[in-house]
Amino acid sequence: MQKKYDIFISCKSEDYSIAEEVYEFLKGSGLFVFLASRELRKIGRAAYGEAIDEALDCAKHLIVVTSNAEYVTNSGYVHDEWTMFREELRSGRKDGNIITILKGVSISSLPIGLRNYQTFPFECYKGSILDYVGSHTDNVDNIERPTKKEKKLGRFKNWIKKHLRKNHSVEL
Repeated sequence: MQKKYDIFISCKSEDYSIAEEVYEFLKGSGLFVFLASRELRKIGRAAYGEAIDEALDCAKHLIVVTSNAEYVTNSGYVHDEWTMFREELRSGRKDGNIITILKGVSISSLPIGLRNYQTFPFECYKGSILDYVGSHTDNVDNIERPTKKEKKLGRFKNWIKKHLRKNHSVEL
């Protein structure tokens, strides 16, 4: 029987320390999260590939964590994970979100297929990420999510606030 995950975290092993912080935050928020460095320890070595495929298949959302754009383009398994998940969304077999958490990486350096989805800088992902993945585990499928228009408006409002604070020292 497959274990249902709310979130699958995809990252290159060089980013495990960053991803584990995200993992702990999401687990602490009551979500069921798959991160290879944590979950694969619980199974035998021979079953790694199958376990990753099953977790990716049954996860509602995918979070890509990266500190280097090369990791999402040139790392075979990270690239495969987010492109497979994206294709599942496009086909209608999934209806979750793809989110990228960036540490020292610009959005423009990401592949076009990934930068069309939500991104957060690592330094401030906690403020909004639960809006995208739901804050409850009981029934993730029934969580009311913001519409695309609401998400865009929220990002625009955050950008304006950040811009005003940075350039005009205005407190909102």
